[in-house]
Amino acid sequence: MADRRLEDSLEQFLKTHYDGFAARRQKMLGQVKTVLEYLLQALKERDNMFDFEHINSATFFDVKTSNTVEVLLNVQGFDSSEKALSIEDGQAPPGFAVAKVNSNDWYEWCVCSNSGKKYLSSKLINEKLLDHISKIVKLHDLHIHDFSIDLEHSFGQQSTTLKLNVLSDRDNYHVVLVPTIPCPGRWTYSAHAWQIEGSHWPNKTTKQAAIADGIHLIGRSSHTKSPNHWQIAFLQPIRRLLADKTGCKHKCAMVMRILLENSSTLQEVIAGNHLENVLLHLFKKFPVASFWDEDRFGQRFLDIVNELDKCVRDRHLADFFIPDLNLFTDIDKHAAQLARVELQKLTQNPVEFLKLSGNSQSTAF
Repeated sequence: MADRRLEDSLEQFLKTHYDGFAARRQKMLGQVKTVLEYLLQALKERDNMFDFEHINSATFFDVKTSNTVEVLLNVQGFDSSEKALSIEDGQAPPGFAVAKVNSNDWYEWCVCSNSGKKYLSSKLINEKLLDHISKIVKLHDLHIHDFSIDLEHSFGQQSTTLKLNVLSDRDNYHVVLVPTIPCPGRWTYSAHAWQIEGSHWPNKTTKQAAIADGIHLIGRSSHTKSPNHWQIAFLQPIRRLLADKTGCKHKCAMVMRILLENSSTLQEVIAGNHLENVLLHLFKKFPVASFWDEDRFGQRFLDIVNELDKCVRDRHLADFFIPDLNLFTDIDKHAAQLARVELQKLTQNPVEFLKLSGNSQSTAF
């Protein structure tokens, strides 16, 4: 009876709030796209090395909070084959790698070692990107279409973060831009164990396709602040694996995404990639399709919440592909405690929590 009541509450929550959630997100991403299309065209005209893919449905966005989104800008024309680029993650911190360029191309984005080896520098690319966009924004008097653009950045000794504040009469978005190198067909040593292990989920065909999707190198520095470190990301494999919408999988994920949007307390600790990794771990833990039948909606939803609570409590969430990488290393202890209070309220009385969350006014995108 209790499970049935929870399942009814979850279904009603989605029925009431999913359309609004999807519309707000679509509106934000659509307006961000309008601004970025103009910026990227102007950027290419200034420096044809900064030739990024057009913003489209395949672009990777990471919605950090209700009005903050990180956009990964894929560099076009970069040869990331094994012959042209050596991806070395053995000497970098977990989740990071250095990229050694084995040709005479892209030298403007490289730094040379004492031995003459050329390494692609995430710091150098971010600095050049910042310089170009600063001049573009200034040239156009801080306005693009109907939006006022304010550029801010953190400029550290070894890293640079570029953020656009996009304002209109009714909306205010923060857009973090990160240059990214797509590496289709490439894999890393640190994720080799997942590559070769046998499991019931995903099936062999899906797993081979995910590996063939390859990785992305994200222009973000590690805690060592090395100018040559790139963050390893499994963007396309994750997208492929989460496309598995067997039974109640998709509905569980959507309820959690909406709850995160409604709670600034949870947003302080739990980002989209944290939720994605928890989902992947549970998909693997419960690999049989019947475990995700519609009549187990409530049970599986609570499994997700309990796993998130455990990870926040321990401040430890292993990356699905790189088990040595803890995704919760840097979370603030006090913020984690506050998030746990929210999660425990949800587990102790989920029906009432869903009702209260549904009645609250979430911050509009």
